[in-house]
Amino acid sequence: MADELCTASYCIQYGTKGTFGTAKTFAPNRGLPGLWIEGTSTNGGPNGESGGIFMNDNTFCLWSPGDQDILRVYDEDKFDAGPMMSVSNMGQVTAKALSIEDGVSFKNLETAPSNIRTVGLVMDPATGKLYLKA
Repeated sequence: MADELCTASYCIQYGTKGTFGTAKTFAPNRGLPGLWIEGTSTNGGPNGESGGIFMNDNTFCLWSPGDQDILRVYDEDKFDAGPMMSVSNMGQVTAKALSIEDGVSFKNLETAPSNIRTVGLVMDPATGKLYLKA
């Protein structure tokens, strides 16, 4: 059985590093091998970009070029409603609804840059759940 199934546009393989673009030098788990699923529209050239998944028994990684968000999560019944959640290439997380439970920790909220709109946390006394309030 082969350890990889690759074309110029996609690759599914087991190994320590990726196949396309800068993923060729990406070692997400200190050199331990795992399953890689990658895709590229630039044919993996020397400056090619890829998006993919790496996983093993220690780590699960997602990556993308981030040109139109790093990650988008959709409800398949509501594709036309846009993503339910997204992560931009600057690390901004946007969600249609947010509920935070158990072990909440926020750091440096008082040092947020002045151009960032801040929100407050409100706890529902009946449930103990925290909610963001603009």
